[in-house]
This record gives sequence, structure tokens and C-alpha cells, in this order.
Amino acid sequence: MLAVMMLVEQREAGLIVALVLGVVLGNLMFQILRAIMLALFGVEYRLSFAFSLEAVGMTLLYVLLVYLLALGRSRRRIRRMQIHDFMELDRQNENVVIRTSRRRRRVFVLSLLLGAVGTVLLLASSDTDCRGMC
Repeated sequence: MLAVMMLVEQREAGLIVALVLGVVLGNLMFQILRAIMLALFGVEYRLSFAFSLEAVGMTLLYVLLVYLLALGRSRRRIRRMQIHDFMELDRQNENVVIRTSRRRRRVFVLSLLLGAVGTVLLLASSDTDCRGMC
């Protein structure tokens, strides 16, 4: 019983920390994107921190819904499976991770390159598209 209580306590503490970090980091990301967009249009920008209780509530609701849907789906699947099926899936997962690790690295490097190219093109186009308005 004590172990279950500790597990629940740790999970709840983790959820609270994740929520606080998500709100702070999400707001920081929003401010960075807002600064970039306003800089592209030449509009003055001041850093501000906004907190919306409604947005946090909606975020919690959506996370809870996704969690419950995933839990229900996996629960149905797990109930139908036997120990032999779990061992077979574990073996298959090992092979998949080993086979796709090289491909994942390539996709990651490609996405970094495309992100850098897109940023350079965006910055280059914003310099040439000003035409005296900047």
C-alpha cells in the first residue's frame, strides 16, 4: 500500500513539474516566435509574460483525454495477449531498433540541414523584400 501511495505521489509531482515547465518553456517559445515575426515586419517588440488559466486548463484536458484514450487502447490489447506474445513483441522491438537506428540518424541530419537552409532562405528573403520599408 505504501509503495502504491509513493508511486502516485511521484507521478503527481512529475505531472505538476511537467506542467509548470511546459507553461514556462511554451511561453518562452511563443515570445521567441513572436519576436521573430514582429522583427520581420519591422514592428517594435517588448518582452511580456502572459499566463492564461483557460489555456492551462485546456492543455490539461487534452493531455488527460489523450492519456485515457491511449490507456484504453493499450488495456484492451494487453488483456488479449499472453506471455508468449509479449516475449515475441520484445524480440521484434529489439530488431526494429537495431535496423532503423541508422535511418533515424540520417533523417535527423537531413531535418537539421533543411531547417538551416530554410532559416537562411527566410533571412535572405527578408533582407531583399524590405524595399525601403525596413
